[in-house]
Amino acid sequence: MKKCKITLEEGGTKSKYFYLFPESSMLHSLVAASTKKNQEALLRNHPEVEIVTLKRGQWLEAEWNGCHISYERGNTTSASFLRLIKAATTAKNKDGTLLSVHFGWILSDHMRFVEGTRNGIHTTMLEDEDEQFDFSELFQDNETIEDLVKKQEKETVI
Repeated sequence: MKKCKITLEEGGTKSKYFYLFPESSMLHSLVAASTKKNQEALLRNHPEVEIVTLKRGQWLEAEWNGCHISYERGNTTSASFLRLIKAATTAKNKDGTLLSVHFGWILSDHMRFVEGTRNGIHTTMLEDEDEQFDFSELFQDNETIEDLVKKQEKETVI
């Protein structure tokens, strides 16, 4: 799997937003119904979106798990399925790290797995020997997104 570390560009914006959707078809439909002007507003205000905010002093480790490409009316839209770990050092204890885990479909252009800086974010590709989080400890590797949704529904009912 491709993995990378995402941080904000030095001297750039103070925060960046990433929009995760539970299904690629939902994301493709939103893009097809949008224009360049209103696309971000549609993504941000959708009732099923999960917004992951990256601020200064925080970083993301992202794992690419495949893509879905849609061809509609001559337009190509690519969505990637990602697992993300958001990390930040705690203010009181600099040795501690706060973690949150996220997964879903994102527009491939919003988070590219290419080394370098683009659109206010800096991407560093991670190799096996680099220090990184163990995704298998934080995510159940054998569970599909459907399994996780069913599990969450069961936990909510109880």
